[in-house]
Amino acid sequence: VGIEKDDLTLMGVHRDSVVIGPLEQNFRDFLPKGIAMRYEQATRLTIRDLTVRNVYDGLRLRAESWVSNVKSDSCGIGIVGFQMTSFVDSVLIEGCTALAMGIAGPGRFELTASTIRSNLGGATFLDDASVEIRDCSFLENTSGLKLQRGTVALVQDCSITDNLFVAISVTSASTVTVLNARMRGGRNGVTLQLDSTFDGSGLIMGPFDEEIVVALGGARIDIRDSDLRFGFEPAIRLGGYPTSGPTITHDFRHNYWATTDSQAIADAIHDGNDAPTIDSFVQFDPFRLQSTPTEQPSMSTLKSGYHLPRKE
Repeated sequence: VGIEKDDLTLMGVHRDSVVIGPLEQNFRDFLPKGIAMRYEQATRLTIRDLTVRNVYDGLRLRAESWVSNVKSDSCGIGIVGFQMTSFVDSVLIEGCTALAMGIAGPGRFELTASTIRSNLGGATFLDDASVEIRDCSFLENTSGLKLQRGTVALVQDCSITDNLFVAISVTSASTVTVLNARMRGGRNGVTLQLDSTFDGSGLIMGPFDEEIVVALGGARIDIRDSDLRFGFEPAIRLGGYPTSGPTITHDFRHNYWATTDSQAIADAIHDGNDAPTIDSFVQFDPFRLQSTPTEQPSMSTLKSGYHLPRKE
């Protein structure tokens, strides 16, 4: 379906009863599109209550678009977007053979209450995209979220689990804030490179097959008030070469590390204390002695739940 008109709505009767696409997937002979906006003509599009299946680009979005209760099934790329303002709610993307989502800025993209599962690629955001993701699940993809080339993202109340490689990858001066999220399974939790920034709290991270966090090349990561569950050492690995600026101190205070032994925590961290060529360090004291509570505790309970560093 090629969209050329302005302010158009495509609405099915029921998501699973209205299907756009061929009966079988065939990407060797041609690369069909499901629903595509043509930027010069169409400036506003609403898509609701339908399925796009067996096409290479499931939804190709530009300008302003609103998507709700849509399934993108067995496509090449579930959703593709360029320089647009898009609000996507309650979508299911599964079985894509190239990528679940590919969103390029500049522009605003909001994703809520959606499931991205069993795709050969996860969700990639790049080129100064502004992204908000809330109440979503990313599971059993080859990767979770990739933020590249100046992307700024907020991820809140999400589950990113059992993806094959990395839950969240941040690179090329991108910035992400992650709140109240669950990440586990796969090779790594968070990887950062090239002056990127990760700020997280209220997280449950791990276990993973390898490191929970890898930060290289001047990247900065702060994680607080979270549960860090590691079965691989080092759980936190810093390295690479800072591209500019002074020594980096990563804030990992007020976390629960599944141990009450401060030396065991130090042993699980590979930073400038272990190699003189690494000009960055992890600050983990004070740390929690108990798992992060879900309710607001009293001050006395808070104090009893911490290991406090000794004053020199």
